[in-house]
Amino acid sequence: MHVSEVTLDDNFFEQGGYSILAVKLMVDLEKETGIRLPIAVLFTHSTIRKLSSLYDKPAEEDVWSPIVTIKAEGTRKPMYFVHGVSGNVFKYFALGKLLHPDQPSLGLQGFGLNGKDIPFTNMEEMAAYHIEALLKFQPNGPYMLGGGSFGGYLAYEMAIQLMEKGKEVSFLALYDLDAAKKTDFLPGGVKQLMGATLLASRFIKRATVLAKADKEERKNYFEARKKIKEVGELESWLDIFNVTEMIGEDAATYFKRVEEACYEALMNYKIKPYKGSLVLFSAKDGHYNNEYDEDLGWGNFVKGKTTVITVPGDHNTIFEEPNVPVLAAKMNEILNKMHG
Repeated sequence: MHVSEVTLDDNFFEQGGYSILAVKLMVDLEKETGIRLPIAVLFTHSTIRKLSSLYDKPAEEDVWSPIVTIKAEGTRKPMYFVHGVSGNVFKYFALGKLLHPDQPSLGLQGFGLNGKDIPFTNMEEMAAYHIEALLKFQPNGPYMLGGGSFGGYLAYEMAIQLMEKGKEVSFLALYDLDAAKKTDFLPGGVKQLMGATLLASRFIKRATVLAKADKEERKNYFEARKKIKEVGELESWLDIFNVTEMIGEDAATYFKRVEEACYEALMNYKIKPYKGSLVLFSAKDGHYNNEYDEDLGWGNFVKGKTTVITVPGDHNTIFEEPNVPVLAAKMNEILNKMHG
């Protein structure tokens, strides 16, 4: 989106600002000022006038605190959204803003984004770091956590550690991520047979989608698959969205350091039993649907209740228009019941 004129009080998001553009903006400002600030400051300083105050007196605000504000208004206990592999919480911005007017929403951003601190490469250590900040900010529960992709596993581990400390976790939301395949708990021969069946089912689903797609959609699909194949199963968001090319290799270094640390933590993380309950928001067009049980395997680990709610979109677009209002409405239904 091209904007010809911007005033001091124009809002970044209302002018069409989005996550990748936010990265470029903050990197460009760092090059001009020599001051590095997290992308999350745009949540609360979304105009030129507000943002400039941070560059005038950058030491007055703890901008690198793990806890960042998405929506401050409300008297309820806050909802915490946990960062993904990028270390940022940008994808939760629209969702957090759409929650009940009395529901504050906060983000937990990754350690090491400042380019100085060495990021954790262990899921348990990451969770402990965030819990320490969480308990300082909110000493008494109950606590409400949510996360998608990597952030979901980290939120899950945080919930386990909080309960081990005797703290109440009243709400744990996971967004379209799996715990185990259907085949993981089956005998060897049955596992191989079912694995082959599920692979065929997944192929048929993709073929059906492509058959209905127009020429441009098919082109975009194969280009995306080619990129994923080139960078491997753990594709970098910096490469998929050409962020490195946009901001330069030097500026991308600290983002890559955090991302690589998160991937290392994820690869070594073993899902443990959880005494509480969780709500799984499953993407209708998610790529897990033909390979996993309805609860995507979480029922094998969760001792309480696993509630599955299907929402429109895929693994990423559930957080974007036009799907995110539906996700927010489903969350609000649950949160409103919790608050009477």
